[in-house]
Order: sequence, then C-alpha cells, then structure tokens
Amino acid sequence: MKPEDRELVTPKGGGWMELNHIKLRNFGMNFFENKLEWIAQMRLSVMGIKADIQGGTIVPGLFVTGRASATDPTVYIGGLSCVSPP
Repeated sequence: MKPEDRELVTPKGGGWMELNHIKLRNFGMNFFENKLEWIAQMRLSVMGIKADIQGGTIVPGLFVTGRASATDPTVYIGGLSCVSPP
C-alpha cells in the first residue's frame, strides 16, 4: 500500500476508531507492517437465522445455534442487548 493510501485509511478525528487504533498501536500492532488476525465485527453482530428453542428453523433439516441464531442486532458482538430470548 502506498504511503498516501495508508494515510487515507488511518483513523482520525478523535472518535472511537482513532482511540482503538492508538491503543492497538501502543500494544505493538502495526496494521500496515505486521500480519494480524482479524474478523469483521459486523459479521458477528448483525442478525442471524430465526430458530426455535431446539435450534430448528423453517428450512427442513437446518438447525442453528449460538451467534448464527441471534436475531437481535445488539451492540458490541452480543452485548448491551435489550431483547430477551424467546
């Protein structure tokens, strides 16, 4: 990645993204130089497949559990949810 492109995608402005970037950099994580494991946060926190208490769905033979069955969008990967389970 070209230096000017790195500058473009580096979080700025004092929001939570910049604070997180600074904290991780202080732990020695350099997103432009090091190989780091990551997972897209939104993939874990936005909707799932509606299931009954046994994990069954309306698709015959399809069962889900855990995060795959979470239909509440929540905040922060399942935290701060205002919805009670069925």
